[in-house]
Amino acid sequence: KADKAVPDLIKALKDQESLVRRSSSYALGQIGEKAHAAVPDLITALKEPDSGVRENAAWALGQIGAKAVPNLIKALKDQESLVRSSAAQSLGGIGEKADKAVPDLIKALKDQESLVRSSAAQALGRMGEKARDVVPALIGTLKDEDMWVQIKAIEALGAIGPKAKPALVELETLLNNSPDKEVRAVTTSAIKKIKNELGNH
Repeated sequence: KADKAVPDLIKALKDQESLVRRSSSYALGQIGEKAHAAVPDLITALKEPDSGVRENAAWALGQIGAKAVPNLIKALKDQESLVRSSAAQSLGGIGEKADKAVPDLIKALKDQESLVRSSAAQALGRMGEKARDVVPALIGTLKDEDMWVQIKAIEALGAIGPKAKPALVELETLLNNSPDKEVRAVTTSAIKKIKNELGNH
């Protein structure tokens, strides 16, 4: 309902204070699709010196559903992990239309920061049919040292469905061996999704 403020928020993206630029980019993301006029300026904001502005700009582009996939792919290589994570989340939000990002998201599964790895795994689970090629990479991520990354990889395999059949052995092994209750619960759900969908095709 605040879409009438879009022109002024675009102007605010050039404010001399970084906090204003951060808030403006976040507000544009909250407005969503009706803020499409801000896309060129948000893409420019991905090159901002302030990492908070870059992070919010990456997030906002995903909320708007922008055709900014090449720019978000570049943001996956940002020096700040929060920016990389935000870019991965936005690519996941765009979904199948962001399938060109799959190779870069696979690389992000090996990022040094667990937050980026979990965001990349989640994004790969939202690539639809295009995600079938990422199953081997997600299987490898099941052994990640971070439990949250594991969970996001498990959920992604469940979201991929029947194409994730090659992961069943690893998922069942994880179900039998994981000491964590949450990991076992998520794994059970993923296995059911894969097997149920297989039974319906």
